[in-house]
Amino acid sequence: GGLLGGVATFSYAPAGPVQTVAGVMPSTAVSAVTIPVDDDVSQDRFTGYAIVNPGSTTAVIKVVTVNPDGTPGTTLGSISIDPGTHKAGFIYQQLPQTQQGTWKFRGSVVLIGQNGATFSAVALVMNKGLFTVIPVIPSKSPNIQ
Repeated sequence: GGLLGGVATFSYAPAGPVQTVAGVMPSTAVSAVTIPVDDDVSQDRFTGYAIVNPGSTTAVIKVVTVNPDGTPGTTLGSISIDPGTHKAGFIYQQLPQTQQGTWKFRGSVVLIGQNGATFSAVALVMNKGLFTVIPVIPSKSPNIQ
């Protein structure tokens, strides 16, 4: 019984001393989240996420872009998370290696639990090496599948 919760702290120390730290507040388990994105690799600006699977079976999370006008974009793939574990990364890392160096996208990204999977998610932006926590909307538009 009870509730599972947690918080995260991200720190960035590429060559020794910590350059920036961001604390993220807890989130609840959901079946989908929407994350606002304004990424540009050439400007050293990336949206990151951390997701946790509180369930007892492996969760598969589909990653879909949404264009600025709200229309569905591209499916970037999926993230598989074992029970009781977490994964973190940047959205552009979902792209094939050959496309990662040219990633520029403004819109949003939706993470969708497949086959009834639930998960908790938090997000941040790394802009020129500085972290900023951004909100995660605990739902998705009905036209995004």
